[in-house]
Amino acid sequence: MERNISLDVLKVILAFFIIALHGKIFQDINPELSFFTVNGIFRIGVPIFLIVSGFFFYYVKDLTVWVKRVFALYATWMVFYAYFYFEMPTNISSLAKDLLFIFFGYHHLWYLAGTLLGGILLYLARNLSTRLQLVSALVFFIGGVSMQYVGNMHVLPSILDKAFNFYPVHRNFLTVCYPFLMLGFLIKKHDIANMLKHGWLFACLAIALLYVEVFFNYKFISSTEPLDGMFALFIACPLIFLACMNMNIKGKGKSIALFSTALYLIHPFFQNILQQFNVNSVSSFLLTILFSSIASVFLILLSKKVKFIL
Repeated sequence: MERNISLDVLKVILAFFIIALHGKIFQDINPELSFFTVNGIFRIGVPIFLIVSGFFFYYVKDLTVWVKRVFALYATWMVFYAYFYFEMPTNISSLAKDLLFIFFGYHHLWYLAGTLLGGILLYLARNLSTRLQLVSALVFFIGGVSMQYVGNMHVLPSILDKAFNFYPVHRNFLTVCYPFLMLGFLIKKHDIANMLKHGWLFACLAIALLYVEVFFNYKFISSTEPLDGMFALFIACPLIFLACMNMNIKGKGKSIALFSTALYLIHPFFQNILQQFNVNSVSSFLLTILFSSIASVFLILLSKKVKFIL
């Protein structure tokens, strides 16, 4: 049966963006180019993944089934990556570190931990008025980005500055996952995709706005600090999602969707290995794409037997 696979194709492209972002591509070749790509267009990846999840969350009737599915995925991959983060809890410090990873997620798996908690919150808010839903998403998102801005400016006393620059403080289920899940939910709730014309025009304008914010940060705040959150993402990401969705590319099956998920989940494994060798960021990116793509094919085949790995 044919279906619209435009979002599946988009997710593969976004997975490549995320791989480039995590590999800090161009950092060793041209730091300025790296800043404007890694902290620019590549940052749309996770928010749009969340919007896609929120869009389909609209159909969730049994929260328990959904929670079990996401938790199983999270637990499976946390165990897989345990070698890279787990320490024997021989003292309070190592125990605290382990608990921090378990609760917030290792590296890229923060996305699954955040989706799990953000999805539960979205389910609780699903019957609120659209105004309250949108305002809540906006308030939490602005709060998170504002904390990151303050952290990047380093204007607070040392302890507070460290807290504001601690990723889980400004990048978590409440400040990132819930807001973008809610945007996807609202897009489906009000069938906005069918209302929007000239989608790519608005998307391109929003990307331009995103780069105005990137330039502002580079010029006036910091040319080295990462930008996990930017205000313009709240506008750009849903518009890009809508523009792609309306392309209506026809295809069969869910292999492309599974491929994008597999790429996202497996790529840090190869990046961690490649870090042991003296390869530049571009070579590392290309090799990670190659190895991750091959591994993803095997993961898709394995998922037919073991459902909770993808």
